Amino acid sequence: MRLKIAKKLGIENEGPTFTTTRKIKISKSTSTPITISADKEEERDHAQQS
Repeated sequence: MRLKIAKKLGIENEGPTFTTTRKIKISKSTSTPITISADKEEERDHAQQS
C-alpha cells in the first residue's frame, strides 16, 4: 500500500535517500491524509475517463 502511494507521489524518482526520509516522515505524521488524497486522485482519474 505504501509503495503504491510513493509511486503516485513520484517519490521513487527522487532517489533512495529521499524515499527513506520521506517514508519515515509520512508514516509518523501524515500517512492518513496522503492515503485519502491518493484515493481522491484515483476517483478523479476514473471520473475523467468515463
